[in-house]
Parts: sequence; structure tokens; C-alpha cells
Amino acid sequence: MNPETKTIILHGNDDITVAFYNLKRPELEIIKLDGKTNKPLQGAVFSINKGDQVLFDDLITDENGRIFIPYNNAFRLLEEGVYTIIEKRAPLGYDLVLPASRNIVLKNGERTRVELSNIKKPTLIVTKYTARTNYAGLSFKI
Repeated sequence: MNPETKTIILHGNDDITVAFYNLKRPELEIIKLDGKTNKPLQGAVFSINKGDQVLFDDLITDENGRIFIPYNNAFRLLEEGVYTIIEKRAPLGYDLVLPASRNIVLKNGERTRVELSNIKKPTLIVTKYTARTNYAGLSFKI
């Protein structure tokens, strides 16, 4: 919305045209990547806050590791200002990288791109080889 005001004075049979132009709202693109390979990560869960107000909750990255909020999304309109992006849950098999939040500034007419990464959880595979075929009671301590 354009906050501009204009004063108009009409005289007699005057025809006057007054134009107001709305500013294009900001757009937000969140990209989630593997911290080592830079491959996109699906399934990261985010919320977007403005001050103490949660505007969008449980936004999930797609197969391209992306969440996109365009300027013309009727259900998710952003305004110019400071926002906090909070990662609530890392994709399956990944750990959150702390701090799990980032402040960003959105400006009218601009697309803000935020790239965040996660580190894959370590894995351990134990393989037991033996001629014995009955593994009942077999256990490992790590």
C-alpha cells in the first residue's frame, strides 16, 4: 500500500485525474542446503515471525529445498520490515545448526533470498561376520 496523500481542489467544471501507485510487496525465498554438499534439503520446517507475532508456522521446504512467498500470495502477504526466520525442525537425518534463527529485513519491490544449511547426523554401521547363523542374544556396546 502506498501511504502517499494528495490534496485536490476542484474548480467549476474541472476534470482532474489523480493517480496512486501501490508499491510491490516484498518477496521471500528460503533455501535449505546440506552444509557439506550444498545439495537442497527437503523437509526442513520453519516459522516466520514479525516481532512477537508468528505470521507463518510450519512452512516446509520442498524437493528443491525451497520455501517461496511471492508478493501476490493472497494467504501470505509480507510487508516491508524486520522478520525472524526460525528453523523449528531439521530434515530427517540432519541436525539443526545453532542459532536456528535469523533476522532479515524485507523491502518493498525486492526479493530477499536466505540460504541456510544443516549438517548431516553422523552414522555408525556395525556389521558382525561369523559362521554362526543364530544371533539371538547378540549385543554391541558403544
